[in-house]
Amino acid sequence: MAYQLKQKNPDYILSGERKGITLPCFNYGNSPSQIENVDLSDKVIVHTTSAGTQGLENARNASEILTGSLVNAKAVADYIKTNRFDEVSLVCMGNEGVRPNDEDDLCAEYIRNLLEDNVYDITEQIENLKITSGKKFLDSTQDDLPAHDFYLCTALNKFDFVLKFEYDSNGLGYIKKV
Repeated sequence: MAYQLKQKNPDYILSGERKGITLPCFNYGNSPSQIENVDLSDKVIVHTTSAGTQGLENARNASEILTGSLVNAKAVADYIKTNRFDEVSLVCMGNEGVRPNDEDDLCAEYIRNLLEDNVYDITEQIENLKITSGKKFLDSTQDDLPAHDFYLCTALNKFDFVLKFEYDSNGLGYIKKV
């Protein structure tokens, strides 16, 4: 689908991966350091991943879908609290949507604690990620996993906004900032 969209819309930017590897003919992979200093203002980005975007599609029937990570966890919790949802599911996609990932589990635990108004300092747990699921980013033999990505992905509450997933009139999923 991404390739078809790009063919019809040459100005679209393709970003994504499968098993951590940038897809052929894509402008970018899923590495935040690849786009950290790129001006993507007013650009349409078609993004696909092994786990995250697949999870969004699988949640199609949810009344509202938000994306969340350590970088916007407090914003997610604040949004949920403000909107007083009757039911909330925190879904960890993990690795390829099939294996748990310590970062995802930590993020969900942190958001749950924020929702319950519990004081929860996760500084030490973030540091521990360096020897668990985040270890691969700090391995100098992994050229496709920049160490800088670890620090970008664990910058706790760096962003104060939520990304909400919705569908357009053609059934294509998109994300908007709220």
